[in-house]
Amino acid sequence: LYKLPVVLANDANAAALGELMYGMAKEMKHFVVLTLGTGLGSGIVVDGKLLIGANGMAGELGHVSVDPEGRSCNCGLIGCLEQEKSLGAKWQIPLPI
Repeated sequence: LYKLPVVLANDANAAALGELMYGMAKEMKHFVVLTLGTGLGSGIVVDGKLLIGANGMAGELGHVSVDPEGRSCNCGLIGCLEQEKSLGAKWQIPLPI
């Protein structure tokens, strides 16, 4: 149908690309975008290029283990920052009725 380029990215990387191309970072070569929602992420731009990393995990700030006795994370680690401090983590805490 249409011969347009397609890019798949997580929300933090997509936000960083959006800022690089159209947003406040148009004039910047190096910056970080932080996202906080059901997860915790970051998109990193170095020399005007999105930093992906060898395994596509660059900028996955939410998957840094901060509590060795914390909750299990979907990534397979224990006590990830995302499990402790994201908005999604807050929904996992039982609230008294």
